[in-house]
Amino acid sequence: MKKRIAVIGAGQMGSGIAQVVAAGGYEVKLYDIASDRVTLALGEIAASLARRAARGLSSEAEAQAALQRITAVKPLAEAAEADLTIEAASEEEAVKKGDYQTIGGVPVL
Repeated sequence: MKKRIAVIGAGQMGSGIAQVVAAGGYEVKLYDIASDRVTLALGEIAASLARRAARGLSSEAEAQAALQRITAVKPLAEAAEADLTIEAASEEEAVKKGDYQTIGGVPVL
């Protein structure tokens, strides 16, 4: 069974989580309120995976497969399709509550 993980927040922590989860073989939906941040995060993840492959920590094929398992989503409601949501967004309570209401009942860590 394919597990789908949503990561809310594409900052340093969120992009790192997305990379590790994707490298572990899971499909990842990555969201950030600032869509340009997701674009930057995908570039950073690609560079990090390439460095790991260059060091022999993974193969180039594994790095590319992990990157292909990460999908940028907008609007946030698309994250509701995930089996698990990991929230790594702003430390503002109102933002967190709004995110949870939008995804509606999906477990949030």
